[in-house]
Amino acid sequence: MNLNRYSNMQFFSEHCWQPTHKWPAHDPLWPHLKHWLTHPGSLTEQLAKHFNSKVSVHLHRQQWLTATKEEQQYLGITPDTLTNIREITLFVRQQPCILARTVIPKETLSGNYQNLLTIKEQPLGHFLFGNANIIRLPQFELTTLKTADLPIQHDLPLPSEQVWGRRSRFLLSQKPLMITEYFLPFLLHSIENEQIGKPAASDILTTSSPSNDH
Repeated sequence: MNLNRYSNMQFFSEHCWQPTHKWPAHDPLWPHLKHWLTHPGSLTEQLAKHFNSKVSVHLHRQQWLTATKEEQQYLGITPDTLTNIREITLFVRQQPCILARTVIPKETLSGNYQNLLTIKEQPLGHFLFGNANIIRLPQFELTTLKTADLPIQHDLPLPSEQVWGRRSRFLLSQKPLMITEYFLPFLLHSIENEQIGKPAASDILTTSSPSNDH
């Protein structure tokens, strides 16, 4: 996968999100990437299946903050709305695959949804999926950017490459929550290898490698 093929495109950037139908469909890898970037179910389960291995969560931070202006607009909340922000990395076999940021307005965290404040290093998908009162809105938005420009605080030793991001909204009893997920180079290279028939990362890394239990 040529991760830098869109390096000169201003259409997708850290501050420019577009719906999936505007993604460059002429890219021969798009059909395979689309399956990942628009997958409506649990990304944790999808990773576990792809690598045939356990997925672990490293919590970078979770605290009460003001969402960015762009996040406020996406969620439809006012600038004075207090939000709980959770930033994590999903690891498979000690390799970072997904960097994610969840923004939850305070008014969403009522009743049983207050449990989202204490999930710590449990996968968020275990809470969101399978609950009849929680729905994921069908429209994803996508972007690309360099690893150096990732807008989430982290200490990951990432190579200087292009990454893909997606964001989506959930309704928890009709109250909003948003998740932004960045697909990191290790995962993107594994998708490429699977697409062109090379040994995938799940084959290269031995199953005896310890998982990252942060």
